[in-house]
Amino acid sequence: MVDVLQLAEARRYAASGQGQRLRLTARLSLGEVARSIGTSHVTVLRYETGERRPTGEVGVRYGQFMKALERRGFAPEDIEALAQ
Repeated sequence: MVDVLQLAEARRYAASGQGQRLRLTARLSLGEVARSIGTSHVTVLRYETGERRPTGEVGVRYGQFMKALERRGFAPEDIEALAQ
């Protein structure tokens, strides 16, 4: 069963553009993220462009992956703070 709260968080990462910013800040390709969450690079691209909303277990894993990047300090604002 999919946790709808985690799914809502995944959708927030995708819709706000934060997921793409995290991925780019971490210097990860679409394919690397896709392989990590068990989907195709096209699906991740569609999440990032707003063409598709994260759904199901893959959507939850996308949100978990983005949250993990954020916790590890890959948020763009964290990187900017380190540079100052």
